[in-house]
Amino acid sequence: NPVTFTIAPASALVCTIAGSTVTITTAGTCTVNANQAGNTNYSAATQVAQSITINQATQTIVFTPISSVFTNAPPFTVTATGGASGNPVTFTSTTLLICTAVARTAASSR
Repeated sequence: NPVTFTIAPASALVCTIAGSTVTITTAGTCTVNANQAGNTNYSAATQVAQSITINQATQTIVFTPISSVFTNAPPFTVTATGGASGNPVTFTSTTLLICTAVARTAASSR
């Protein structure tokens, strides 16, 4: 008898299943249940569950060197936060007298 796989209801937002392929959709715990029905010769197998913990991924924001864009501009620092999984990236300047960050644009104040 074939083994069939299902996702536990509590894991429905964390993972999905198609046949025997599990797809992770977000961080959390994904519990996969394995079942095997019985027939006239064999009793149904006891359900077996396997839980998999999916941790949140880390993100890295990398700036391309921009000193060549602003010729003769004094040194400035721009930082960025956010951005993973479709979240917005927020830019800030730590050298406001030289550079400001507005939306996705950095502008020299000098």
